[in-house]
Amino acid sequence: MRDPHVTSLTYVAVSSPTDSFDRAQPIQGKIDSLQFTLEHGLLLITPSTHFPSVEKAREFVDPLLEAWQIDIYLRYGEQVLSFAYETGDLIDRNPPPPGSPKIVEIGMAIESDSALSITPLVARARHPEPPVHFRATPTALTLWHRYQGYKQGREPLPAMAYFCLTVLESSAGSRKDASFAFKISRNVLDRIGELTTERGDRLSARKYGAVASGRPLAGNEVRWLEEVVKAIIRRMGELHALDTLPQIDMLSLPQL
Repeated sequence: MRDPHVTSLTYVAVSSPTDSFDRAQPIQGKIDSLQFTLEHGLLLITPSTHFPSVEKAREFVDPLLEAWQIDIYLRYGEQVLSFAYETGDLIDRNPPPPGSPKIVEIGMAIESDSALSITPLVARARHPEPPVHFRATPTALTLWHRYQGYKQGREPLPAMAYFCLTVLESSAGSRKDASFAFKISRNVLDRIGELTTERGDRLSARKYGAVASGRPLAGNEVRWLEEVVKAIIRRMGELHALDTLPQIDMLSLPQL
């Protein structure tokens, strides 16, 4: 009986149009049980466990890379680097007799459009390392997709930030319990509630009372809400390491 085994997966490291990692030194290490090497625009993943197919390997690998990509965005404020699957290599650990059909490599080509080439504005000296604690948990992904919806103009900031607050409260039972459970200062949670309820204009306000008060979000308040939501996304992906993490408080966020 044949015994197919994935030896490696290769992903293209796609930099943003304004960033270049051409001069960045290669990095290598481990992500969970995976060995990786990132160099020359390619990410090579070498599993240390057995996967009988590329599909099964990607079911394990892709969520880890998604967490890496989200972590990159949270650190840099933009998606300076992402990963696109290119190909997978397999071997047969119990090969058939000569003349029998062989297992072939499974892969997918990545096409690029050179006509859209843009000269990068930032030459990055280092590749972003994979996150130490952050994982793409279901809750972190839910908040991440809502944040992306806001950044892409599909949802106002107050509604998105208030949704994140209610996720914390619903998960823990109350705002007080959420503060304790997730190591987020009660002052921070209360300020989210205040800004998302009492600020806004006709296009962004969550409640009409905010419009009537004539108090749209100021620039520093917009920045604060964006940063606190990103901090919450990260915290919800790091709950397995909560005991080692500092509290999110007003001093760890931009000044209001």
